[in-house]
Formats: sequence, C-alpha cells, structure tokens
Amino acid sequence: MLRAKVFGGAKMSANLVDIGRSNARFAHEFLACEGIPVLSESTGGTSARRVVFRPATGQVKMLFVIDDQVVIQEQRPVQVQPGGVDLF
Repeated sequence: MLRAKVFGGAKMSANLVDIGRSNARFAHEFLACEGIPVLSESTGGTSARRVVFRPATGQVKMLFVIDDQVVIQEQRPVQVQPGGVDLF
C-alpha cells in the first residue's frame, strides 16, 4: 500500500499569487483520488523547508529555513511494515 508525506506549499513572496497553497491542495486532492493516505504533513506558512527522507526506515527530517539558515528542526518517525515500501 502506498502512503504519502506532504511537505511544502509555503507562500514565498507576499507580492505573488499563493501558488504554494494551490500546490498543497492539488497534492491532497490527487492523493485522495488515488486512495493514498497522508501519514504526515507540513504545509503552508512563509518559510522554505529542507526535507531529508530515509526510505529504509520511513523517517523524515524536515527543517524550516529562513534566509539560508535552519531555524527549526522537526522529525516525524513512521513505522514501516517489513517488506513494505514507503514512498513520498
């Protein structure tokens, strides 16, 4: 069974259309249509994110980035079933 983790969707410029929100909404609609559950997510806001994904364990490390500096670190471990595949 496929499972998803959704990251991104920030509004990077106050002067532009909120494309990030549209992208996050599309991702959720697409995953729902395909019957793929979302296990975790971090979307929206105004900060860029750096994501490190470890497919063998399903662990995701997400960092908020402001002005090229990591300011907040967030980890969300996910249990992976033996023999399963965890994609993002």
